[in-house]
Amino acid sequence: QRPMEADDEQATATATEGHGAEGEPRELGTENPQLHAEDIPELLSGHESGTALSALKDGWAVFPSVLERYYTAHCTSNHQTLHVHSNGLCLLGISPDHPKLQPPLKVTSVAFRDHDSKNLLTNDVHGKKKAGAVFLLPRDMICQVTVSDGSTFVVYACVRGSVIEINRRLLDNPELLGSPSGAGYLLVLAPKLDEKRTIGQACLDFDRETPLTEPSGNAKRKAEGKRVRTSSKRQRERKPCWAFQRGNCHYGDQCRFEHGMASPAAASDDPPASDACDAIKAS
Repeated sequence: QRPMEADDEQATATATEGHGAEGEPRELGTENPQLHAEDIPELLSGHESGTALSALKDGWAVFPSVLERYYTAHCTSNHQTLHVHSNGLCLLGISPDHPKLQPPLKVTSVAFRDHDSKNLLTNDVHGKKKAGAVFLLPRDMICQVTVSDGSTFVVYACVRGSVIEINRRLLDNPELLGSPSGAGYLLVLAPKLDEKRTIGQACLDFDRETPLTEPSGNAKRKAEGKRVRTSSKRQRERKPCWAFQRGNCHYGDQCRFEHGMASPAAASDDPPASDACDAIKAS
């Protein structure tokens, strides 16, 4: 058997390989007197296939972050960011250079959309096909952000997609919004399969369309004096109630049809036609 001292010497030599005599890192290029340290980045600028290697700092490799490695970043004119993963999912957030996020300003609250059928707080996604996910259009509002000076600004979806989840940490910690670490994203969007490769073009279309300073959607319809579109059954224009017009609607205020003015049958003193017929038959 080999003595234990020999194994210790071999382990020490392996641990200090690539280091100086006292175990400190050696400067690259000192092994070859004809190779200088400043020439290393040019020589290692990429593989034969063209894939770039990581940068060097003090002789050590500096690897990119997860966002830089797996996500493609897009930014819109209103300082919204869209990080597209290699699988097609999108992280929607706010750029750290947003004018409302510069010191001494800070975010005090993030109010997600919850006033209509596209309620993001009650978004319930389940199953392989993400059933129940809210589908958003580029001009749909995501949330309203309040800043410490009392001002607010609106965040839009920018692209078409289904909401997989929202970042509920922003409800308790709104100051995370816009953090460079990526923890302050707003929501995860899943575009349609045939639109995953055109996210960048969708961001350009979002900037090229009607400016955000001009009203759109229901706000534009209100300005033009038109009826506001809504998917809520309660707010739709209801049809007249025939039973109420005959004077025998038993639902009252809970009726799903429009009662309008008082029924002609109730306003007159004459009995309804159906009651008169019953009286004739009884006689």
